[in-house]
Amino acid sequence: MASSKCKSSIARRFACGQQLLRRCGIRAVLREAPAEALFQYAHLRIRGLMTVPPFTEDPDGARPYFRKLRELRDRLAGRNLPAVTLDVLSMGMSHDFEVAIEEGSTCVRIGTAIFGTRPQP
Repeated sequence: MASSKCKSSIARRFACGQQLLRRCGIRAVLREAPAEALFQYAHLRIRGLMTVPPFTEDPDGARPYFRKLRELRDRLAGRNLPAVTLDVLSMGMSHDFEVAIEEGSTCVRIGTAIFGTRPQP
């Protein structure tokens, strides 16, 4: 059984689009409210934010979502909250990672570019 004093490290996932992510996403309209709630947990380290914007054929269509997440990260990081480092900004996938890097991404997900498209069942 894990000790309640054990520090957990997570990358909180924020969705900047209108849809909820399938896994743990939070609508942009909630932005800082959920983050505020997380700051009260003494044994939780918040290391970063993640977004997956709505898919567009043009990679530049993701730019506003990446920019919004970077701006949110900058606002939260500027508050110097305890146990909040926000050194991870995870955004961008195989088709839009270059735009994500231009907007400040520190972590991209490029599995399709490396391994190819997954076979459909």
